[in-house]
Amino acid sequence: MKHPVNQGRRYITFAAGFAAFDIILNACINRGFDLPVRNPISGQWIVDRDVLDWHEWRNLKEKYPIVLGLTWLFFTSGSSLTLAADFNTSSNAVYGIGAGAGAGPGAPGNTPCPCVGSTSGRGANGGGGGAAAGIANYSAHGAGQVVSIQVGAGATIFDSSSVLLANAASAQTGGNGASSVGAFKATGGNGGTGGNGIFGNAPSGGGGGGGGGGGGFGANGSAGADGQNGTNNTGLPSPGGAGGQGGAGGLGGSNPGGAGANGTQLGPNAGSQFVGAGGGGAGGQGLYSSGSAAGGNAGFYGGGGGGGGGGGSNNQPGGNGGNATQGVLAYSYTPSVVHTRSFAILVG
Repeated sequence: MKHPVNQGRRYITFAAGFAAFDIILNACINRGFDLPVRNPISGQWIVDRDVLDWHEWRNLKEKYPIVLGLTWLFFTSGSSLTLAADFNTSSNAVYGIGAGAGAGPGAPGNTPCPCVGSTSGRGANGGGGGAAAGIANYSAHGAGQVVSIQVGAGATIFDSSSVLLANAASAQTGGNGASSVGAFKATGGNGGTGGNGIFGNAPSGGGGGGGGGGGGFGANGSAGADGQNGTNNTGLPSPGGAGGQGGAGGLGGSNPGGAGANGTQLGPNAGSQFVGAGGGGAGGQGLYSSGSAAGGNAGFYGGGGGGGGGGGSNNQPGGNGGNATQGVLAYSYTPSVVHTRSFAILVG
């Protein structure tokens, strides 16, 4: 799956009159940057901060009515980062989301003797979503200094595990917020329980459980439905559970096997959209024959995968589990160089 952020790139929000906006727009065109995109939440504009250097931003601010917002940087890998040259130790926030957990495949069906009946497979549980943690006004390191990080698989850490720690999910259980570290911390959603297989005449497998939403306050995935017997010796399909919504973030998958959406509660990313806690994937549908459906993949970041649907009769295999998404680390700050005012906020 493609990441919705570029590693270490800086993005800024601004509100400006026509003259200042025209200068920024022409700089984007002439210097090969993406055009400004309007933020649908705040109504401000989002642009790559490097479209102008700081002398140009300063001159623009002195000559025209323009308000610059927070600068955002996102990190999805690496063992360290260098704080920006204009990082402000008195006006910043750091936010982490732990990795979600993938889901397993549904159990296969079992037909020991067709004359007696068959037992369909159980749907797999959905994976849990990662926890969230955040701190404000970090000052242990200043502008241009290197800070140790851990981000990607497992827990997300900034500086050290005693400064900021957002726990990863473990199997069906969402990342633990209570044992995370930060001024703000919250637990990821749990994965839904897979539906049971049943004994009968050509039953369908149980539906997979939905993946848990990531990022703290993520919703739990829904449980998969139990297998069913149907008419004409064919079991009716068993729906998978819906994926949980990410905390103030991406919606969970709804249709069986549907993917979770990307989260939206943090600042602007490479595509000038908002980034945040991903929704869990929906559980796969349990079927009677031809193998059952796979669970849905989670949305970025920290969402849990949907469980695979259980196999039906005649020894049909269960569906594969959906993939989870990794954690993310973000920090935002009001640039210290130009003394700008910020209108952006973090939402947990």
